[in-house]
Amino acid sequence: MERGDLGSNRHGDGGGRPRSRLLRLLATLVLGAACAGCVEADDTLASSLQAQRQEPSRDPDLGLLPGDPDVLLQAPDVGGDRVISDLRNQGSAVVDVIVSVLDGGALRTEQSQRRIAFRTPVYSADDDSPPRAIISVRPGPSSGDALSPGGARFAYGAEFMLDAESRGTEVDNGDNLVQRGLAGDSAQYKLEIDGGRPGCVVTGSSGSLQVIARVTADPGVWYRARCSRDGESLTVDVVEFRADGRDAYSSRTTTGPLGDVTMGDARTPLSVGGKLAKDGTPIRTATDQFNGLITNAVLAIAD
Repeated sequence: MERGDLGSNRHGDGGGRPRSRLLRLLATLVLGAACAGCVEADDTLASSLQAQRQEPSRDPDLGLLPGDPDVLLQAPDVGGDRVISDLRNQGSAVVDVIVSVLDGGALRTEQSQRRIAFRTPVYSADDDSPPRAIISVRPGPSSGDALSPGGARFAYGAEFMLDAESRGTEVDNGDNLVQRGLAGDSAQYKLEIDGGRPGCVVTGSSGSLQVIARVTADPGVWYRARCSRDGESLTVDVVEFRADGRDAYSSRTTTGPLGDVTMGDARTPLSVGGKLAKDGTPIRTATDQFNGLITNAVLAIAD
């Protein structure tokens, strides 16, 4: 399978994305950080890796993310345990970013293993009004829909660390990490940590695909999970950041018809950390609040 480059350069000729940027991004999407010390890679993918190691960063590092992404959300370096109410997109898309909360929930900052991350609410067994806090990203009023990939190659994902307890009620029975669109919508893309395993869902005009990683994420460990659509292929890539530096890599791909992935409503929010309704508020009855730490939430769409 060939995976396309998903970087963008708004200053390229004719508004396109220069080939050099795209080729450079191809390597970052294949592994996030190509390294000879990685384990668990599929044989087909391992044969394509360069015999060089780039040390993965424990800090937010744009070199390990899709180059010049459309959306990039990183926790501000304002110290630990600070409430975050609004954010600035560090990507190139013109979007509005806010934190949508419910029932006393709050998004905070927390430092973990040299990362400054978003701390989402801890799990609550309250099935009526658990605390919720979800990042909402919407296209700017006059920017069209910069978050719909249509038929283009695109990738989305985040780095995350799960809490020891994160699900068990009807309201919070999953950990939705990045999502745009709901199950009944004409288009959707989603990354969730369902039962501890990262999984990707993409729905388009011609069908829907789902792929679930082989890896089960352990609480208290940092991972990078990324979904990428290329034509009729959907891939989930997972990197486990191990303390000994031998970061474990896994990839899984499924194929089938997808078609055009364009939202019916351009104002449909892109959510990070749970499910949002069309108006940008948390879905009360099935929030699937992510419980843990998140950073480097990213969306990159190829022209």
